[in-house]
Order: sequence, then C-alpha cells, then structure tokens
Amino acid sequence: MRTPGRRQDVTGNNRCRGLTLLEMMIVMAIIGILFALGMPEYQKYQYRSRAAGIVVESAPIKRAIDEYMGAASKGQYRPQLANGTDRSILGCVAPAGVSCGDAGAGPAELVVPADKLLISRDTVRVVAARCEVDCPSFALSFTSDLNATGTAATVSPPATSSPAAPSPAASPPAASPPATTTPPATPPAAAPAGKGNSEGKGQGKGKADSGPWLPLVASAYAQSAQFEVTNRVLYEFGEVMRKRVHSSDNATCLVATGPCTVTIKF
Repeated sequence: MRTPGRRQDVTGNNRCRGLTLLEMMIVMAIIGILFALGMPEYQKYQYRSRAAGIVVESAPIKRAIDEYMGAASKGQYRPQLANGTDRSILGCVAPAGVSCGDAGAGPAELVVPADKLLISRDTVRVVAARCEVDCPSFALSFTSDLNATGTAATVSPPATSSPAAPSPAASPPAASPPATTTPPATPPAAAPAGKGNSEGKGQGKGKADSGPWLPLVASAYAQSAQFEVTNRVLYEFGEVMRKRVHSSDNATCLVATGPCTVTIKF
C-alpha cells in the first residue's frame, strides 16, 4: 500500500517527495506578492513614527514660545516672532503692521536658541513664520532645508555681555638655541664609464579617470533620496497636526523633489 506524500524508487523503498520546479515558482510568486503588498504599509508606518517624533521634539519649542507670548502679551502691543541671524528664534513687542527690527518695535529677546531648532535626526529645521491669516497666536515652519531662514523678519540676536579675559602675564623671551655649523656636502663619486646592456621596459597600467562628475552624481542622488524620505515624514507630520485642528500646508511635500516646508499655525 502506497503512503500519501511518498513515492517508491526502483528498489521498492519509500522516500519523501520533494518540491517540483513549478511548485517552487508558485511559492516564490506568493512570497513576492505578499512582500509587494506589505512593504508600502511598513514604509508608511515608519513615516508616521518619525512624524510622531517631530511632534514630541517640537513640544519644548512650542512651550518656550507659549511662555514668552504669555509674558509679553501683558503690554499694549502684540508680541511677534522673528528669526535671528544665528538661526535662533527671537521675540519682540511691536504695533500692528510693524515687524521686529523695524522702527517702533521693541528690542529683540532670545526665545529658542539655534541648537534646539534642529530636530528629527538633524534632518528638519524649525523657523519662525509669518502669522497673518487664520493665525491665533504664532506660526512655525518645519522644513527639510537646513539653511532656511523662514518667512518672518530676520534680525540680529541680542548681544550678550561676557567678562573680559585677564591679560596674560609677561614672560621672559625664550633663549635662542646655539648656532650649529653644517659640514659641506661631498659630491658623489662619479660612476666608471662603461657600456650598459640593460634595457628598461615599462608596461604601465593606469586606471582611467572617471572625471569629477561621478562623485557629484552620487552626492546628488543621495541628497535627493534624503529629501524624499524627509518630505514624506513632513507630510505625515502635517496630517497629524491637521487632526489636532491646526492649519497645515503639507500637500506639496508629496510631489516635491527638493526641500519642502510645512507651516503650522498655532
């Protein structure tokens, strides 16, 4: 009696039946389909996870601005935000229609230092944005351009006074080393005249120079790939803030090939 799943060889012994080539191809096709269906969802999960990280990392920035707004709004004019030339976020009190740094605006104060505005693995910079339409308090821009200056006014940060460094005590001049005499060099002995029978044969094999364009292409490709990932993370961040009833302009981050900016109005 034959056992299912086994076959008999010519000697009459039973042995396990292996997979045929067609069966292996079917299994590989099923695995490929499952991978193609699950990979986009896994990437989306990674983007959403990093977007949630931006929300967490930007919370201290928002808290510092809220504290400044609460303390500066007790006067006659409304507080405003500006970007410092050192990439920090500054604040000032100015009348309506007057920006920080203009005549009639109050002195600028440091609100958030520059080293606290680079978040999400140093791939996103936070800058102050203009707060104009449908902007209850202030606006911040989250951008993948690390050299961005923001749409708000750019002013010089307030000067910080530091104590003068003490002048070093005068030290006696260092003694000069004694002069040393160098003996005259003797010329090499002349080789005896003779007939040379050796012949030099060189077979140089050099590597062709690819030119400077290959590193530039590789660098541009890596930068474009980095922008693609960061822009998708910023898009998911905008969706998270939109669900929290904050205005967001994150639609362009889905199609941008270069730096992308998402402005959130708080």
